[in-house]
Amino acid sequence: INVSGRNYAGGLAGRAASVSGCSADGGAIRGGIFVGGLVGECSSVCDSHTTAGVTGSNWVGGLAGHLASGGGAARCSAWGNVGLASDAASNSRAGGLIGRLESPAEDCFSTGNVATSSHAGGLVGYATSSITRCYTLSSSSNGLVGAGGALADSYFDRDLAPSAPASEPGGRSTADMQQASTYEGWDFESVWQ
Repeated sequence: INVSGRNYAGGLAGRAASVSGCSADGGAIRGGIFVGGLVGECSSVCDSHTTAGVTGSNWVGGLAGHLASGGGAARCSAWGNVGLASDAASNSRAGGLIGRLESPAEDCFSTGNVATSSHAGGLVGYATSSITRCYTLSSSSNGLVGAGGALADSYFDRDLAPSAPASEPGGRSTADMQQASTYEGWDFESVWQ
């Protein structure tokens, strides 16, 4: 799927209250502000994924550009690369999963590379809410989150993101990321199968 728009652009929808059990595979999503591989902005998204590549000017996410308050993200994944447009400001935010997170994210992951920026995160660009049992395999310069958020039992591959600050929590080696023992407390029977 290929989408080219302005603000609030997504492979499934530009804006939605909630999204469940949906996907947007392949292609490229391009827009301005609040751009996501699946949805530009929503408050709730669960059991959904996307493999689309995403490019935008600000608040850009592999899955969603903006996860608004009042809902949350659960059991979602984003596999595509996330980039910032050439006209993006130096303080623009981008995340492998979500650009701006204002609701809790649980049991989610991202694998695509994220634009090199001091305000980009492998999982989330900017967070005001909690991130629990999530991981990223992104090469982001900031590990899991560009800024903000409360992290719990969440990890990023430090070997893939060597420029991430040493103080960034959750950094593990590639070898450790491949060991189930790293993910203590994760549900490998019904969630992470």
